[in-house]
Amino acid sequence: MLGALLKKWWVIGGVGALIVGVLGIQTTVGILQGGRRVVREAVQDLVPLEVDLKNLYASIEELDPAIRAAQRQVAQLEVDVEYQEKNLAALREAQEKSLAEMKKLRGILAEERETYEIGGRQYTRQELDRDLGQRLERFKLGDAEQKAKEELLKQHKERLDSAKQKLNEFRHQREMLVAKAESLQSQLELLRSQQAIGSVKIDDSKMASMQQLAENVERRIKVLARTLEEEKPGEIPVDVDTRSAVEKFDELFGAGNP
Repeated sequence: MLGALLKKWWVIGGVGALIVGVLGIQTTVGILQGGRRVVREAVQDLVPLEVDLKNLYASIEELDPAIRAAQRQVAQLEVDVEYQEKNLAALREAQEKSLAEMKKLRGILAEERETYEIGGRQYTRQELDRDLGQRLERFKLGDAEQKAKEELLKQHKERLDSAKQKLNEFRHQREMLVAKAESLQSQLELLRSQQAIGSVKIDDSKMASMQQLAENVERRIKVLARTLEEEKPGEIPVDVDTRSAVEKFDELFGAGNP
């Protein structure tokens, strides 16, 4: 038995080697792949369309978590942008105020004096010059911070616009898929309805037999009706005098007698 089995495998292997030798490796592999594809498509055809539609609706529902995640991302970016805009607006206001104060201080220093009275206090020129230098350094730092925040805000706005665009695309694709699925569902229901109508079969021979039976019944009823009519007892004929009184008088007394 073992020898016969080995002989069988040797034959199969020899046939396989012959096929590969004649067709080539690539052609043989292509044929095998094509065979797998045909089998896969055949198996797919065995799956009811209702199951495929159900799977399509399930796949559409799987998009919902991604859409909700995109919505949260958009909401977070919107809040971040709002706070950044408020902080940037406050920084700009502070910088404008600082610049105005520096300009005012520079105007005071435009006059060459040993001391200056500001707010009821005396300051030397050296003190005012040092204060102006410190203000200028803080302004430079604020200006650098303002530019950095403006760039960061710009990037966040770009991310926000991109996230909104993706979210809108997600929603649009989902709506299109839902519409497509509903259209396919309607088409399938119509086809199933037509299929059900087409599957109704009427036996023409039985219909003809029933019509013949109906005619026979109708004929027998007519025969019975006529038979009963003929079996009714006949009436004795009676003459009825339909003449007028004048005619009857003339017959008795003669016409023209006063």
